[in-house]
Amino acid sequence: MRGDESRGISGQLSRKDRHARIGEGHIGLEALVRVVSHPVLRDLPFVLETPNELPGYASEIKLLRERRVELT
Repeated sequence: MRGDESRGISGQLSRKDRHARIGEGHIGLEALVRVVSHPVLRDLPFVLETPNELPGYASEIKLLRERRVELT
């Protein structure tokens, strides 16, 4: 599963795939937490596509893992 935060504005038809760091884009941290927490998706591997260096990726992965919740 590919996961990223969007830098683009909703409804914008630029056809550009621009990414932001987790929680800094238009999708938002809470929405991304709900995606990674969804019962159908929660055990799948995700590829994080955000503009970062290795320490930044590590902190984003940690953040998403810590915030993941059980959804019913």
